Amino acid sequence: MEKDAACPNDFPTNGVELRCFLEREATLGGSVALAAKGPGRGELQLITDFLQSELEQPGVKVNTGVEVTADMILGQHPHTVIIATGALAGRGTGLTK
Repeated sequence: MEKDAACPNDFPTNGVELRCFLEREATLGGSVALAAKGPGRGELQLITDFLQSELEQPGVKVNTGVEVTADMILGQHPHTVIIATGALAGRGTGLTK
């Protein structure tokens, strides 16, 4: 939920509903929320709390607990689609020096 959570601020709605499908899980935060549950890492929750507050705007509908498919998006006839895949814990970047 890093950059995609800021999408309402980056794209003015101009009266058009903005639908954000941000998390396949029931709650926002992804790997940052998981990391915040570790001992001594509770401050990480501040990141997801802040980004979630950025979403609380008129005209912005946040959907969680939904695995998005191409058919689902196409069925809504969107003007624009932004895709952010998130991260996989422990996978690294796969880049070498």
